[in-house]
Amino acid sequence: MARAGRVVLVGMGGDTVQLPLSYVQDREPMITGAFRYANTWPTAIQLVASGRVDLDSMVTGQFGLHDVAARVAINWRRSVAHRWSGHRARNRCPTNVRQSSAN
Repeated sequence: MARAGRVVLVGMGGDTVQLPLSYVQDREPMITGAFRYANTWPTAIQLVASGRVDLDSMVTGQFGLHDVAARVAINWRRSVAHRWSGHRARNRCPTNVRQSSAN
């Protein structure tokens, strides 16, 4: 997720969700929920059909449901490594958060 990106929790979920506070503080996401969809679909369909919204550009990756936990962990490690990369003490970055360019 890009810095200051938007996260939309769609539908009915559990009563509580655990969020890693350091990630929220670093990435500053806009988190919102959407439960009711009254009058939203016609507007969304019109925006996509007119070309004003490009859905393909919003997809950053594809993976199966069985891979969700692993992908979240990889993205978390990448965000931590990215945060460290801007520091002068880059060589002191803990080895458990470094990622190769292959990931």
